[in-house]
Amino acid sequence: MTICSDCRRDNDDGVQFCLGCGRFLW
Repeated sequence: MTICSDCRRDNDDGVQFCLGCGRFLW
């Protein structure tokens, strides 16, 4: 799993979406 430095937490689902690599982190 790749961790991106630029991530924002989506409060709706509580899922982190990394804009850097475009992956969803749970």
